[in-house]
Amino acid sequence: MLHVFCRYEDLDAEKLMEVYAEGNTENAREFYPELPPSEGLRRAEEDFLQFLREEFFTRPGPAYYVLEEDGIWRSALRLNRLEEGLYYLEALETRPEDRRRGFALRLLREVLAALRSRGLPFRLCDCVAKDNRPSLQVHELCGFRIADAVGRSLLTGGANPWNYSMEYRYDPENENGGTAMDTIEQVLSCISVNTHSSVRIAAEGKIVYVDPFRLPGEPHDADVIFLTHDHFDHFSPEDVSKAMKEDTAFVMPRSTAAAARDLTAGHRVTVVSPGQIRNEDGLVYETVAAYNPGKPFHPKQNGWVGYVLTVLGRRVYIAGDTDDTPEAAGVVCDIALLPIGGKYTMDPCQAAALAKRIRPAVVIPIHYGSVVGTEEAFDRFLAAAGGDVRVERAF
Repeated sequence: MLHVFCRYEDLDAEKLMEVYAEGNTENAREFYPELPPSEGLRRAEEDFLQFLREEFFTRPGPAYYVLEEDGIWRSALRLNRLEEGLYYLEALETRPEDRRRGFALRLLREVLAALRSRGLPFRLCDCVAKDNRPSLQVHELCGFRIADAVGRSLLTGGANPWNYSMEYRYDPENENGGTAMDTIEQVLSCISVNTHSSVRIAAEGKIVYVDPFRLPGEPHDADVIFLTHDHFDHFSPEDVSKAMKEDTAFVMPRSTAAAARDLTAGHRVTVVSPGQIRNEDGLVYETVAAYNPGKPFHPKQNGWVGYVLTVLGRRVYIAGDTDDTPEAAGVVCDIALLPIGGKYTMDPCQAAALAKRIRPAVVIPIHYGSVVGTEEAFDRFLAAAGGDVRVERAF
């Protein structure tokens, strides 16, 4: 059963505090460490309820959604209406003993259905911690997408680099609902791989290359060139020269920037290291460590990277030369371009295992069939992935 409370007086405070028991216990330890645990928890719960009375329910159009089953409040969230057609979600929580039972997913879907039933376009925003994979997955299953690599609260205006800004868009004239115009298919149509790991993306008025290699012509159309590291099949001066133009900007690790110093003289060069979030002339990207834990080819200490580029609101992960690492396994993306050639990177089975863990909507295998890895690597990857992920052939 779904409850919607628009006044504080209608809430059952005791049942609500059961939903938020874990968070209140953490707040008690942080804000009342000098008190006995039971007294600290009581004070934290009082603070929570005071916030609801004096702040949340005094805002225009507040709504507290609660999912009940068998007389127990299982999951809850707060919905703020900021203006017509714009909502901000906060405090999505489930009783600790009820997690992994799908209550948060059911609740969020119920809220979206209630908003859609009005027949008007709307946007629902939220901030989610980057390391909270269960919550990220719940949002993605409901049709949310990552709108910004930095969490930006629409209530306070604050920014938190450890969170993602996520949003759901609905237009009743668009049958795809929350995906609106920036669909996976549209992003896929913007991506091309001419060979190996040589990626070109044409979207939103920009031409982006990642590790251009063996280009078939001399397009001289690159707005930005990303380089993952300085091995010959990823940093090819000949091919960079074919792609670059007078105002091309460059993004690359420190060692690659040193190797490319003469080639990039007079151009804007951004030197990056793993774990950063940057904005290159409106193009938001993140850097992800790319290395081999047990092989000498790509040492972690070199600081080489893969990239997560935000394209039409979707996250495209171009992994670079990497094995299945904790950093790669922590990536949240819609489309993943993963190396499958083996020896210097993951082999097809290892790449398939990573794909199943990070669960992108689409995987494009790369880094096989020319410098390393046979054409059969694609078929091996496809077989190992099974039906768990959608796989597209790039070349």
